[in-house]
Amino acid sequence: MPVGHTSFIQSVSFSNDDKYFLTSSIDGTSKIWDLSSGNLLINLEGFGHYVEDATFSEDGSYVAAISSDKKVRVFDVATGKEIYMFSIEINEEYYINFSQDGKYLISSYNDSTARIWELRNGKVVRDFTTKS
Repeated sequence: MPVGHTSFIQSVSFSNDDKYFLTSSIDGTSKIWDLSSGNLLINLEGFGHYVEDATFSEDGSYVAAISSDKKVRVFDVATGKEIYMFSIEINEEYYINFSQDGKYLISSYNDSTARIWELRNGKVVRDFTTKS
């Protein structure tokens, strides 16, 4: 069983305490690694397609990932288990990030849209279009 990704890495991210880093790949996984040892700690799975982007929450408790199967997933870092999943309507997703308080996610898309989600219920709070 391979430890690393079996295909291209799409995104990388550090935890805010710089102890861990996160990689996401078109192989349909995100992985949490120990920065000092380089060892794989957690393999986040369950994506139907490749993972576009993933990021740690401010406190490092969660990872949010956005994948090409039109899903946003949030994982508990301590257990590696998916705790939230919600669907999105946009065809191509690119980036995702937590608010500093961990209550919201923001995602951006290739159609010049940014969307804010309430984490606890997966509801859209607001859409922003940057096209003039």
